[in-house]
Amino acid sequence: MYGYEHDAHHDADGKLVVVATRVAKHRWGQRTVTSGFFDLPGAEHVSAVIFNSSATLPKFNRIGYVAGFGSRRVHMIRHGTVWNPDPDAPEPIAFAVSVDDPDYAESWTEGLDVFNNPRAAIPLNPEHFPAAVHHYLQPDGNLNSIQAGDFAQPLASWT
Repeated sequence: MYGYEHDAHHDADGKLVVVATRVAKHRWGQRTVTSGFFDLPGAEHVSAVIFNSSATLPKFNRIGYVAGFGSRRVHMIRHGTVWNPDPDAPEPIAFAVSVDDPDYAESWTEGLDVFNNPRAAIPLNPEHFPAAVHHYLQPDGNLNSIQAGDFAQPLASWT
């Protein structure tokens, strides 16, 4: 969407360094497509692109189970990785949780990422998606990602 490729490494002090490099085209087999969706003509009319890595059939199963649907003989374990808030972390945080635990909760918006268009004619108000992680392109080509609240944003999970 932004037209950058990112390379991450740690410097001698253990700080994470991310270098952004402009990408003109993406290739897949014989196909080529221009990189940088938000740079395309007319893209200023798209305020943001929304993606949810958790919008899966297992999410429906988990939320339905928590709402009381289905057999109580079924036991679900959800495990995966969540966003690590440490800015120098080399890896996300692994998790495992029992869906039939009375304290288990999962919202429909969990896993929601909003990639904001830096050229939007009408920028998206982040308050419209308060539980999402909002990503903003920085002048150096890197992203500033802002997560509201104290929840851990899932990156991937399986049940």
